[in-house]
Amino acid sequence: MDTVSREVTTRELRDRLSEVLGRAMYGGERIGVTRNGKLAAVVVSVEDLEALEDVEMCQDVEEYRKAKTTDDGERMSAIELREEASPTMAEVLHRSESRTERATGSAVEVLAAVRADRDEQLGEHTQP
Repeated sequence: MDTVSREVTTRELRDRLSEVLGRAMYGGERIGVTRNGKLAAVVVSVEDLEALEDVEMCQDVEEYRKAKTTDDGERMSAIELREEASPTMAEVLHRSESRTERATGSAVEVLAAVRADRDEQLGEHTQP
């Protein structure tokens, strides 16, 4: 990464955190933190982070404008989107609705039925 001015290991970071933060805050340095010899993170100033967020926002706005110009006006409900994305999701929703309808009584029973269906789909067997 060409924009990183220096690198420190995680051990060095622990020992010299104040110095590293000072270099980033006041010196504007971008300091890479390595773990097991590989770059794992970069310490940057708040100003650098804000500039990055501004760039990302500009990109998002540009993508939105492009999408808006190609919008055909057709809309899809969330349920239709789920069904298109994953047919099994529609099945899960249907089973959840069925269990919820069968669960009579308190809201706790209804919630338990929905959780049971979710856990079944996730392949988890949780204890209540």
